[in-house]
Amino acid sequence: MLQALSGTLALVRPCCWGAALQGLFRGLHTSTAQAEPRELVAGQPTHYTHPDVLGPDELAPGIHAKEFAARRRNLARLIPPGSIAIVPAASQVYITGVIPYPYRQDADFQYLTGVHQQAVAIIQTGGNAEFEFSLFVPSPDSEKERWDGAWLGQQAAQQVFKADRVYNILELPARVQQLAASATSVLFDFDRHNSYQYQSLRQSLHEAIGKGKTMPLKTHMHRLRWVKSVGEMNLMRSSATVAADAMQRCIQLSHTGVHERFLATEFEYQVKLAGASRLAYPVVAGGGPDACTIHYSRNDKQVGGQEGDWRQL
Repeated sequence: MLQALSGTLALVRPCCWGAALQGLFRGLHTSTAQAEPRELVAGQPTHYTHPDVLGPDELAPGIHAKEFAARRRNLARLIPPGSIAIVPAASQVYITGVIPYPYRQDADFQYLTGVHQQAVAIIQTGGNAEFEFSLFVPSPDSEKERWDGAWLGQQAAQQVFKADRVYNILELPARVQQLAASATSVLFDFDRHNSYQYQSLRQSLHEAIGKGKTMPLKTHMHRLRWVKSVGEMNLMRSSATVAADAMQRCIQLSHTGVHERFLATEFEYQVKLAGASRLAYPVVAGGGPDACTIHYSRNDKQVGGQEGDWRQL
């Protein structure tokens, strides 16, 4: 059960108290973090802006920039020499108008870059396992930043996320056409219709499609992600522990008359209290006849019946 639960949340730190204590001790050596240059403000937590969350050179808890670079190198070794792999971030989805849902990054893009924002990554391979990592980032927009906060800029893309080349997103169509024309093959997942800049990328790859150069990328990404690093396994163990503790708390509160939404909310509250940044999946809290409905997520009724009735969480 713990293994199944390990994918239910993304941790900031295994324990909120642990994060506070680590931040206290790190703070003795990083008291000037808030005075770091503006170009190192990356639009997401980094050691420069959040030393209580991330250690030096970490892009995720326990995962250093050099590990992300190794992932890109491993991908370059898997794909044909002289090819390019195009990996877009997830698009922002809106509730209504300009009000967004909480952003959920594309898993493959995050795995290769560590970036939690919208951008497009291109891995270009050469001979002898050589490769180049390019990032295409949104144009600066001071008005939008006043609403949404700072986001990834070109200097941070190079200095924090170790991109070899950084381009404005407006350069994407011309650059993709140029790279695709000289590439031996182009790896891109055309079935991800909601990815960032999807229509622009598809149009830019029209000629490559006609020449039969394109092929899926996800088979290579799946192969890469089968093997977990020590840092990934530590995060999975922490995630499983936090989720199991929250589950135990919900079991204690589960009784006749309890509302499904209460249990779902309690679970989310407990994992976030323990340091999780978000849930990976919606909480299922089904009672009575819905206890056997695997993807039941309405969580909209009070559970009646007798003690001993099934409840699915």
